[in-house]
Amino acid sequence: MSRFVVTERAVINAPVEQVWEVISRTDRYAEWVDSAIEVTDHHGIATVGKTYAERNRTLGPLQTRSVWTVTEIDPMKRRVDTGVGFAPLQDVTNIFEFERTKGSDGGTRR
Repeated sequence: MSRFVVTERAVINAPVEQVWEVISRTDRYAEWVDSAIEVTDHHGIATVGKTYAERNRTLGPLQTRSVWTVTEIDPMKRRVDTGVGFAPLQDVTNIFEFERTKGSDGGTRR
């Protein structure tokens, strides 16, 4: 089985506490995850062991449904979710890592 690793980095012009407040809410994913059309089932604040479901864009006009499980939380620093249901992909893992940027801008690197 092939394994693919995709990494995306960004600097967000907001303090890590504000960023964490948004990404820790499973009901808000469609607001900031480009491939999420809607969150169809959620539990509010991300909690280890809990699941949430989405309807997602895949290729072109194709859509799929995914179910995610929150597997790790280190508040303000790291969160890991594992997902299933992404045809043709299987067993997807999202790792969200955050750090404060240096300087006085109060930004967050993810």
